[in-house]
Amino acid sequence: MECVGVIDQFHKRASLQPEAEKQAPSEAGRENPKQQPPHDQEAQAMTTTTHPASMSTEQRDQARRAQFTGHITDVIHGVGDAFAIYHYTNTAGKLCAIAFYGKAIKPAFRYSFRSLELRNEYSNDWASGVMRAQERIAERRAQRNQPHALSVGDVLMSMWGYEQTNVDYYEVTAHHGRTQVTLRRIAARSEATGGMQGDCTPVPGKFTGEPIRCKVDGSSNTVRLSSFQRASKIEPIATVDGLRVWPVDHWTAYA
Repeated sequence: MECVGVIDQFHKRASLQPEAEKQAPSEAGRENPKQQPPHDQEAQAMTTTTHPASMSTEQRDQARRAQFTGHITDVIHGVGDAFAIYHYTNTAGKLCAIAFYGKAIKPAFRYSFRSLELRNEYSNDWASGVMRAQERIAERRAQRNQPHALSVGDVLMSMWGYEQTNVDYYEVTAHHGRTQVTLRRIAARSEATGGMQGDCTPVPGKFTGEPIRCKVDGSSNTVRLSSFQRASKIEPIATVDGLRVWPVDHWTAYA
């Protein structure tokens, strides 16, 4: 089984240990699943027939424990099921640790260690890294869900394409709470400037598409229209006789 883990810090720490203590995880006697037959066939079968997210806490714990044998000394759980680390002594008497991200039943790492101190230090560092990553994810999610600043009448532009540049314009036509709006695609005033290329500006109020209800990323006031297309607000460069003057965008075409 391939083991995944952040080991750079471990190598750095190992270089500070006495020579007899130096041991990278790859040299530490990585736990070999072929030498660790499952002690619970029902739980082992569950790892391949049931999606981890649909398991109960007890089922997930059984499926994880089925992947190793030995005496479990302690189990460390992260806040909100961010991770789980099992410390155990295998049947060969080695100090081991196996860890899992979130609700996963596939190990993030599975190592043996030459000392209790090395095992605890590596587990603590790995767990701290996971929690820092969870905090960053929660922070980004909170930023995306904060109230947006789009108003009815605002114009958004989406520039996208592969081997060509497509420019689409959208107008905000309605608000829905603090995080959603309705958009409608609007026409563009376009002028060719050369072979298969040109300039364009939006024409607000001239709708060419059906209403689309979208969630706004509050951190950037942008809207994700598809897996390859995102629209962002554009500002007029001037107002003349009550009409907004828009910046010019450039498009290209591919034969």
